[in-house]
Amino acid sequence: MSKKRIIIALGHKDLGMNLPEQYQAVRKTAKMISEFVKKGYQIGIVFSNAPQVGMIHTAMMDLAAKYPDQYSRVPLSVCSAMSQGMIGYDLQNAIHTELLKHGIYKTCATVLTQVQVDPYDESFYDPVKVIGKRMSASEAKEEEAAGNQVVRCEDGTFRRIVPAPRPGVIVEIEAIKALLDSDQIVIACGGGVPIRQENVEIMKNSGTIVYLQVEPETILQHVSRSNRRPLLEGRKNVEEISRLMPSDEEMLEALRLACADFIDDLPEGYYRLNVAADKHSSYQNDILVDPGTTTTKVVTLQYQAITVSWDVVETEVEDEYDITTTVQYETNVPAPVIEMVAPDRIEAEKLGVGESMMFNVVLTNKGLITGKNTVFYLPEALGGYSWEALVECNGREIAPQQSILIPVKVTRLPDEVQAIHRAGSGNKDCHLEPRVVTEYECGDDGK
Repeated sequence: MSKKRIIIALGHKDLGMNLPEQYQAVRKTAKMISEFVKKGYQIGIVFSNAPQVGMIHTAMMDLAAKYPDQYSRVPLSVCSAMSQGMIGYDLQNAIHTELLKHGIYKTCATVLTQVQVDPYDESFYDPVKVIGKRMSASEAKEEEAAGNQVVRCEDGTFRRIVPAPRPGVIVEIEAIKALLDSDQIVIACGGGVPIRQENVEIMKNSGTIVYLQVEPETILQHVSRSNRRPLLEGRKNVEEISRLMPSDEEMLEALRLACADFIDDLPEGYYRLNVAADKHSSYQNDILVDPGTTTTKVVTLQYQAITVSWDVVETEVEDEYDITTTVQYETNVPAPVIEMVAPDRIEAEKLGVGESMMFNVVLTNKGLITGKNTVFYLPEALGGYSWEALVECNGREIAPQQSILIPVKVTRLPDEVQAIHRAGSGNKDCHLEPRVVTEYECGDDGK
């Protein structure tokens, strides 16, 4: 089964506005990303790099102005590439460190991306994105003489203004897909809504779509006191924010194309909800579709990481059959999978009354999530023998790929006690069946 793929978009608050802030911010962001990795998602990360591009561009301009014989101005495209590398470097290290804390080793790669745009995009004729440092009138003239456009700010200074064309094809998209298909975490600069047909198909096949809607008035409240929103420089008002936002019709059409089960004009009434996923338990329930009412239903599907199968072979003796049971543990899955290894047979019948022997049981978590409150069950007495685990393992946590060795002591009981236990078990031969039960956190309710 192919893994679910999730694209995480990081904004300014997730990355900070300068290098020290970025270092601290990515550590918090890495903790959030690691939770999705632990749940088995393939991760692609995109981010906003406007503050970093502006910071690098300003620094390179100042350096060239101060030491014109040694340094020259750096094109904005190179500043963007430098910012991608700077952000990716910190993100890679933070994510790698966070995953190692959970016993997970996974490669994280940063891809410097370039986007093809339409050379006739209207933005080239009406640039809107303000970047870089504030300049004096003389510096602004020098900037214009170099072929760049500037805009006058409210305080009388000038800043460079650049186009923000609609993104087209990502040049490195095949490299990104190859890395994701090999289950690596991919960091790439970019973003946008699912309006390109190739993106729609990817979302249909392996994506989870989250549509977050907010009113222009709410956005204005969040940005009204910020001086780090170059796109809204000098025009922080509801009308301008509304102009920049895609219309409801555009977003709904994009969602309709991307969601395979998007239905218009559904009659009101009760409907049968069926939720199923490969190698998971299923869920069924009745839900009410009521006009004007938004109904949210959170369901939990238990992952089936252990498969039990058996073969029945007829023997030469009538009405007797040989049954072979096969237990298959699926490893590296977003759940704890506790594998128990114990001897197939012990020669306890050779023990005298009161004599004991030892054997070992090994518990190993083959999954990707820590098993909590793990309990190892042994019968106190069975078939005339007592069974005792010599180490306390109940309530323990077993981390991914961690193993626990449990010495077990078996002692033969007196004959009269054996008779009682054999009578209680239907006079059957001794067949020990230890069990392991563990818990793990999943879903919105933490269970």
